[in-house]
This record gives sequence, structure tokens and C-alpha cells, in this order.
Amino acid sequence: MDIKLQTIKGKKAFSFIFENGKKFFDTNSMAVFYFVKSENDNAEFNNSLIVNYSVSVPKKFAKKAVVRNRIKRLMRESVRHFFMNYPNSVFLLSEMAVAFIWRNAPRHPMLIGLSDVLPEIEKHMQRGIDFFKKENSDSQNEKLKI
Repeated sequence: MDIKLQTIKGKKAFSFIFENGKKFFDTNSMAVFYFVKSENDNAEFNNSLIVNYSVSVPKKFAKKAVVRNRIKRLMRESVRHFFMNYPNSVFLLSEMAVAFIWRNAPRHPMLIGLSDVLPEIEKHMQRGIDFFKKENSDSQNEKLKI
């Protein structure tokens, strides 16, 4: 499967994702998922996945730009790590958009590392994918009832 990671740009795209997406909260972070279901019912024909993503660290939570930039770099690396190590976990999708917002920051940039950020991103990704699979199976069951 070919996975393409693209960043979300533009205020309209952000507002659309935040208005229509599913939000997941945790102590340190928040994720907003918006899924576009595959047009093909058979997953074998779905050879590429487009993942639009964004990472954000509000100034409210991290006053220093050095800390915000470090957390954003770690979050981007965590997203790349997830899709390179778990490519088969999202095989039902053709496109998805994810916005990650970090809500807790240390005072110094070296106090946070990839080992702190990666589990948060993986947890949010797994929750989002599980939610999509549940929604997709529910819609399949409704089609069978009709």
C-alpha cells in the first residue's frame, strides 16, 4: 500500500475538519479525525492512502517558540513513524485528515522527547481507526437490514 502524507493548509480546511471531525481527548493532547470512506467495497483495489495531517501547539500551553517547535517536530516524526510501521491498520480508507493539538508542554525543550510524544500519537491513531472501523461496520450492517 502506498501512503502519502500531506500537510493541511488553509483556514477552510481546518474549520471543516474541526466542525465535521471526531474529536479524541487525552491529558497531553487532542486529535480530530475526518475520514473519507473508500469508494470501492473491496479493500484489495485500494492501493493508495492519502493522509492529510497537521500538528499544533498553542501559545497558551507553550510560551516559548523553541518548545512549540520541538513538540511539533516530534509530533510530525511520530505521525511518519506510525504510518511506516503500521501501514495495514488503515487499509479500509482512501483518504483521512487528522489534526493533532498538544495541550501540555514542559518549560524546557529538552524535557520532552520522542518517547513522550510517540505513545500519545499512536494511542490517538488507534482510537481513531477503531472508531472508523466501528462506524464502517455499523453502516455495513444497516445496508444489510434494508
